[in-house]
Amino acid sequence: MLLHGFFGDRTTWRSAGYVDALAGDHRLVLVDARGHGGSDAPHDVDSYRIDRQVGDVVACSRTAPSTRSAAPVHCGGCRRRGGASPSPP
Repeated sequence: MLLHGFFGDRTTWRSAGYVDALAGDHRLVLVDARGHGGSDAPHDVDSYRIDRQVGDVVACSRTAPSTRSAAPVHCGGCRRRGGASPSPP
């Protein structure tokens, strides 16, 4: 699962060359955080609380099960991934 930074979206990973470099050996899940790229952009400020964003990451990881997982992150993605790490899917 690739989590972009604060001002990015899932295309950040492709344009930086990570998708091409990793796709041959890994199953990739590229995620747009709330309000970024193709995701929904709720108007309610509470929708962007970190616990809700962490919930999004956990939900995405459960829809793409794997025997092993890793979540490379960039900038703001660290906060979303960090909150998800204590309770893996």
